[in-house]
Amino acid sequence: MPVERNREEPAWMKVVERYIMRRAFVLFMSALAWTLAIVWTTQVLTRIDLVTDSGQSALTFFQVATLILPSIIPIVVPFALVVAVAQTLSTMNADSELAVISAAGGSRWIVARPILLLALGAAVFSFAVDNGVDPYARQRNRHLVAGANADLLSLVIQEG
Repeated sequence: MPVERNREEPAWMKVVERYIMRRAFVLFMSALAWTLAIVWTTQVLTRIDLVTDSGQSALTFFQVATLILPSIIPIVVPFALVVAVAQTLSTMNADSELAVISAAGGSRWIVARPILLLALGAAVFSFAVDNGVDPYARQRNRHLVAGANADLLSLVIQEG
C-alpha cells in the first residue's frame, strides 16, 4: 500500500517566499525609479527646444515631459526586473540563504515562484501602461506640440 505524502508546503516556506518577493520587489522599484529617471532625463533634454524655439511656458514643457513617461515605462521595466532579480539572487547566494533553503528541504520553486510572480506583475503593469495610458499620453502630447507650433506661427505672422 503506497504512502500518501502531504503536498502542502510548511508555513515557513510561505514566509521565505514573501521574504524573497519583498526583497526583489523593493530592488525592482528602486531600479525602475533610477532607470526611469536616467532615460526620462535624456528624452526630456531632446524636447527642450519646444520651450526655447516656440516661447512656450515652463508648464507646457513639464506637461510634455510628463507625457513622455508612459512611452518609456514598457522599455525600462524589463531592465529593472533583470537588475532586481540578479541582485536579489546574487545577494541571497552570497549570504548562503539559497544553500540554507536547499538544506532545509525547500524546493527550487520556493525561490522561483516569487520571481515568476514579480515578472508576471511587471508584464501586466507594462502591458497596462503600453495599451492603456500611452495612447492617451501620445494624443495629448501631439495636441500640446500642435498648440505650441500654432502659437509660434501666430507670434511670427502678425498684422502689419
